[in-house]
Amino acid sequence: MAPLMCSTYVALIFIVRSGSFAAILYVNSLNQFFLSFMVPVVIELGVEVSYPIPESVSTSILWQSAQLIGFILMLFMDNFRDENGTPHNNMFKGLIFQACMSGVCVLLCFVYNGPMKRSEAEKVENLAPKPPMTHRELSYGQQSAETLIITDVDGTEKV
Repeated sequence: MAPLMCSTYVALIFIVRSGSFAAILYVNSLNQFFLSFMVPVVIELGVEVSYPIPESVSTSILWQSAQLIGFILMLFMDNFRDENGTPHNNMFKGLIFQACMSGVCVLLCFVYNGPMKRSEAEKVENLAPKPPMTHRELSYGQQSAETLIITDVDGTEKV
């Protein structure tokens, strides 16, 4: 999805020059469509690589840091306004910067190969021997077709 999002940023550079409002809306809708699939994957990846930290904490930190970085980038892109351009104060250079930043992120996506700490911990946990379940654990909240018969020391049955 990252290369597709990058392609929408590159397309936006050329479409803005043409001045077609419908094309700008179409490219922006494609961008948001691809973004809607990327956000859960990126959040899940962040949770995977920061395993000892609880999922809610790492998700909140990732979300807030993304908002902060986006705010800083918008302030930075505002400096690219072209006061002498046509139209006045256009953001053409800002769009080029945005596409370049997206390209760098795509390259980083291709080379990243971090450890999946949470998945590895779950595999170790699933391989560990588990103690047998007690009667309370077996019957609590579970429907069973079998009847559990418990016998006393003297051999009498209890249900």
